[in-house]
Amino acid sequence: MSVRIEKLKKAGFSDIIILEFDKYLQEMDSKTFLNKHILDAKQLRLIYLGHDFKLGKGKENSKELLRKLASEKNIVIKESPPILFENTIISSSVIREALLTDISRVKSFLGENFSLNETVIKGKGLGKKELFPTCNITVIPAQCIPSFGVYLTKVSYNNQEYDAITNIGINPTITTEKTTKIETHIFFFENDIYGENIKITFISKIRDEKKFDSIKALREQISLDMEKAKTLHRNMSEVKLALIGKDISHSKSQEIYEKLLGRFVNYELIDCVNVHEIPSLEDLSKVYRGVSITSPYKTHFIEQVKLYEKDLPILNTLVFESKYMGANTDYLACQDIIDVYLQNELTDIHLLGDGSMAMVLERILTKKKIQFTQYSRKLGNLEYISDTLSSLKSDEKHLVINSCSREYT
Repeated sequence: MSVRIEKLKKAGFSDIIILEFDKYLQEMDSKTFLNKHILDAKQLRLIYLGHDFKLGKGKENSKELLRKLASEKNIVIKESPPILFENTIISSSVIREALLTDISRVKSFLGENFSLNETVIKGKGLGKKELFPTCNITVIPAQCIPSFGVYLTKVSYNNQEYDAITNIGINPTITTEKTTKIETHIFFFENDIYGENIKITFISKIRDEKKFDSIKALREQISLDMEKAKTLHRNMSEVKLALIGKDISHSKSQEIYEKLLGRFVNYELIDCVNVHEIPSLEDLSKVYRGVSITSPYKTHFIEQVKLYEKDLPILNTLVFESKYMGANTDYLACQDIIDVYLQNELTDIHLLGDGSMAMVLERILTKKKIQFTQYSRKLGNLEYISDTLSSLKSDEKHLVINSCSREYT
């Protein structure tokens, strides 16, 4: 009811009267209801009716009766024509049927995706313990809900929208109870919101509910559901980023950006064979919110952007705001890592290497006024590293950062 009231207010209704549908109201005939609750309003001048308007016990000729009673009081009656979609008259029964058979059609009927606005309640904790943590919401018996299964959803909470995946059903693999449950896993979300209200918006159905032979089989299926939901959310995402370079298997750029942004992103690879194929910043900014750059393309953009660190000419990412901003994500990541390590009382820091990553680390440590010892071939002290590290006392805390070579693992 609260959702309906909110929609009526958004449509411009200033006053809404709600009557309790008790036995007295249920037994009331059309004439009594019209005279008692509608036509006695002194300022009433116009009534709009739906094309299939019926009212009162037995659904007697309420439309004709209303026209007759209204004319006696000079009240104008206007009747709205039926709303059609693909030659189908949209009605509550048609919408309920679509909820059970094809939820993707509901948006065409309602003008928006179907949603539930309910309170988060405590579940039995099985999802968090055995599978994935979920928010459980109150299931009202009279509420229309989609058919049992797994759905791609969005969750609105505290004026923020989150990507999610929702299960509706009786959890036949886990319990023999027949109680319907609605459980939602919200991606990039860890807050405790028991007792608070959330809105779950249903976008599409991923699969029907199924009973599995074991918890392990269920867990494997849920992992597949999660991956499918991630792909679908990424394809729908308004945050569009690009990677200029080769699609190297160990690249985690997409996952890193998603963790930073707290949402899934639409991430596209731009593989350029030669320098003439590299897009301009102007063209990139028209399509993408940001761009990740891999070698050897960094030098192509370095002179065109304002760098996060002016004197650190290593470009990883372009961010399109009011101007072209370049950030070194290695710098940001290393800064966070070192901050975590420095929360411990370290005796000393040893840095191996003198390449670009070592330069990043050297810059951070120097900026924080942290003393460190650096080893590299260029410095000519690499031969002493083994002796130095082996002499470190085990009862002290040492940080050794290898930025250069696998030979020092």
